[in-house]
Amino acid sequence: PTHHVRLVGYDTYKQSQGAAMVIYRGPIKT
Repeated sequence: PTHHVRLVGYDTYKQSQGAAMVIYRGPIKT
């Protein structure tokens, strides 16, 4: 369970960071 939770947490963190980067860099790049 711990490993699964860590994996999901990491994925969520990575996905959230990736979305933030796209939203943050998107308008600036355009």
